[in-house]
Amino acid sequence: MIIPTYNVEEYIDDCLTSLLGQSLKDIEIICVDDMSTDTTPDIIKYYQRKDKRIKYYPLKEKQGSGGCRNYALTKARGKYIQYVDSDDFLDLNALKELYEIAEREKTQILMYKATSYNHNENKFFIENYYDMKELSHHLNKLMGIKEYDSDIFRTAVVPWNKLYLKSFLTSLNVKFPEHLIHQDNPFFFETTLNADRIFFIEKYYNRRRRNNSITELKNQMELGTIDIIEFRGLDI
Repeated sequence: MIIPTYNVEEYIDDCLTSLLGQSLKDIEIICVDDMSTDTTPDIIKYYQRKDKRIKYYPLKEKQGSGGCRNYALTKARGKYIQYVDSDDFLDLNALKELYEIAEREKTQILMYKATSYNHNENKFFIENYYDMKELSHHLNKLMGIKEYDSDIFRTAVVPWNKLYLKSFLTSLNVKFPEHLIHQDNPFFFETTLNADRIFFIEKYYNRRRRNNSITELKNQMELGTIDIIEFRGLDI
């Protein structure tokens, strides 16, 4: 698992607890901290002392979540890569079931739905974007981009609702753009357009919604779109 962290002292406990409690025990948890100014590093190091499966790497200059993920991938030793946002959490059997499906279907990308969690109201709910009902005809089927076709534009582009085959990522030499809010988009399209073994299943990931998260910064996200277009040299 790869977790970029920055000032998440209120949430990182829940995240790490859900990962350390996974029924699949043979895992590594790579935390890359983007120069937090709160107690996030101390909390991670506390858990690291308790469980050697946690690897902690503090960055010396800010790189954003994309830079954290890029760095973590160079340190990862496992067969599969699961990205986890530092304020989110997984069901305790999630990784075991994901691993078994990925092994059975020989997937490059194992994609799944997500349940949203309202932190302020302490309740779960469904968001259409992460539920991806429009893709229901692809559920439990192996496909490549030819079968996926235009449905790619109905897919949540986030990296954390997908289990990636590490050798697939390294073969593409794919990276997240650094310092950009919309850095998920080019990573998603580069990986998906090059995959011929994608499998789509139901929900396992719990996405925390909170007022001060990066996904709530709408104005900055809109500005970030311009940077993403420039990053890939797209014509629109």
